[in-house]
Amino acid sequence: MNAKYVIEVEELKKHFPLRDGLFGRETGQLRAVDGVSFRIRQGTIFGLVGESGSGKTTVGRTLLGLYDKTAGSVKYRGQETDTLSQAELRALRPKIQLVFQDPYSSLNPRLRVGDAIGEAMLEHKLCTRAALYDRVIAVMKVCGLAPEHYDRFPHEFSGGQRQRIGIARALILNPDFIVADEPISALDVSIQAQIINLFSDLRDERGVTFLFISHDLGVVEHLCDDVAVMYLGQLVETASRDALFSQPLHPYTQALLAAVPTLDPGSEPTAIVQGEIPDPSRPPSGCRFSARCPLATALCRREPPVLRQVAREHFVACHWVE
Repeated sequence: MNAKYVIEVEELKKHFPLRDGLFGRETGQLRAVDGVSFRIRQGTIFGLVGESGSGKTTVGRTLLGLYDKTAGSVKYRGQETDTLSQAELRALRPKIQLVFQDPYSSLNPRLRVGDAIGEAMLEHKLCTRAALYDRVIAVMKVCGLAPEHYDRFPHEFSGGQRQRIGIARALILNPDFIVADEPISALDVSIQAQIINLFSDLRDERGVTFLFISHDLGVVEHLCDDVAVMYLGQLVETASRDALFSQPLHPYTQALLAAVPTLDPGSEPTAIVQGEIPDPSRPPSGCRFSARCPLATALCRREPPVLRQVAREHFVACHWVE
């Protein structure tokens, strides 16, 4: 067991069957995640970035067991999750939590917010009903919610407040690891900053480890310690935040960073990548980015590159870098 890493993912795959016709005959597979490997260090925020359709959310949900993986290995603190018994999995659930992109859809509109935050504590028998109120109020305070919010319903809150409720619901279980799936994409910029600061505080003060899934590279640069770039079900580059943003090596990473708006009035985002992300049920041969890459050669279209180490903790899958 390597205590340095909370999560270790090796060659993770998740393929969804494509069916057609009256009898649902399988006609192919959608390779949403196709051989992804990464490790998340204790007490850090690991950013997973890429365009919509790259497979980021599927990675998070498969890692948590919400989807059955097609192949690969997921280890939590050195232990393969597939080897755990039902009782062991149930005991593990409070330690691994998910914060959804849409906080409103994840809340029961008929349940008061205080009850929604505390119900998992009772379900896992982590707290008595008599002590639950004080526990809920304490975690609401940490998340920037007031005691008078306890008896209100979800529709009475703003989007930012509902996201805080979702975070409080995860945090009350004292989790060790949180998957945050696009948790701020639907929020106003001022509210985004508050949620980002909250995540930073949870990492720095409580040692919570995060997988932060996002397409907003500006937020990722500010918040994350390590970053992986995903394209069409595979990782194309992984590095520390500083290395990735100061010296991006893969053409796709360079294109994503070039497209980020800046505050310089004289500059404009540069659109290097043309076209849309290909159909994951029919990925291109060779490098999956070759159909859109301005540097692609015959080698790129013929042979898929391997994710190779090019510097300390910096890995790239690109023939040009090799």
